[in-house]
Amino acid sequence: MSPAPDTYFALALIGPAILALFSFCFLGLWAFSGTRNYILLFSAACFIYSLAAIVQIALWPADFGQNTILSALLYTTSVVMISNGVLQRAGQQMSPFVMIVIFTTIMLPIWYFFYIEPSLIARIYILNFGYGFVFIYVCVRLVGLALGPFIDRFLYWVLVAFAFHFFIRTTATIDPELGNAPGSFGRSVFWLVLQVSLAIFGAIMALTLLAATVADLLGDMERDRDTDLLTRLLNRRGFERIAGSHMSRAAGRQVSLISCDIDHFKSLNDTYGHGAGDAVLKEFGALLLNTMRGEDVIGRIGGEEFAILLTGADVEGARQFAERVRALLENTHFESVPDTRVVTASFGIAQYRPPEPLRKLLARADVALYAAKKAGRNRCFVAGQTQ
Repeated sequence: MSPAPDTYFALALIGPAILALFSFCFLGLWAFSGTRNYILLFSAACFIYSLAAIVQIALWPADFGQNTILSALLYTTSVVMISNGVLQRAGQQMSPFVMIVIFTTIMLPIWYFFYIEPSLIARIYILNFGYGFVFIYVCVRLVGLALGPFIDRFLYWVLVAFAFHFFIRTTATIDPELGNAPGSFGRSVFWLVLQVSLAIFGAIMALTLLAATVADLLGDMERDRDTDLLTRLLNRRGFERIAGSHMSRAAGRQVSLISCDIDHFKSLNDTYGHGAGDAVLKEFGALLLNTMRGEDVIGRIGGEEFAILLTGADVEGARQFAERVRALLENTHFESVPDTRVVTASFGIAQYRPPEPLRKLLARADVALYAAKKAGRNRCFVAGQTQ
């Protein structure tokens, strides 16, 4: 027995209604973030999918061939957009060549199996298997997510399940007796089951993407809160949080801390203006970023005060690092400061003594820093050693 018209439309509209709602949610998150453009791709993908489903439900345009081509084009566009959005979130891109291949290998066979050799079954397999392979391609590109944070791992395995559901659902539910006339498919129980299953899997995918997006935005907020706006290094709060975490996970590895202070910075500000002082701070921050190793933690913890936590470095390794930075700074030309004014810094170094807290480690490094300044500045002193 065929479903009543009201039941048909109610069931058929579940998928597009849910994804339209997600589209507006993603749009709001994109407006809030202002920078993460992949969120806009998620929004557009959900909206275009909803539009494709409505095109099929409303049979607009009424010509069945035009309706088939238009809906397939919209569905494919939605799949490409959501795939590219997931890749962009991970810092990757879907190349124009790949997009052309996807559209060509899906749309040309759809056209062929409607106008040249009509076969509804062939078109169903082409669309569903085609989308399954697109998502498998994305999963292969993003295999590294399986080793990332929880939300990335969860998203990855949802993507894997979403990819394979196209193959499993299609082969398990396809009715080989479906004909090519509009009424034989568009109003069939099979099509309704297809729409409901897509609504469920689509909602799971959209919820996962929404959760990942919210996690990204919360991470952005935390990074902004922990970042010094001038130098783009960690501020004191961020440095203490991340350095403390590194110290607690050192697990027997040697850890050293360098405290450094730009020499005569107040005089520099008073003589050349705060703009010049800010430029020096900014360029020194860039110098530190270019010198640091991948696991080092660097922060601006005061006006002209900086701290560097080196994991896997003993006090001699830290001293060599500080000496390298000191020499680079001494030989750096700052456009905001005349060549006759050489900008230097003093450094104090201390080795971590478990289980001392970060504040005590920093205090010992500061003692060495003050000794370096007292000895004439532009030098590196190690805590507890005779200089």
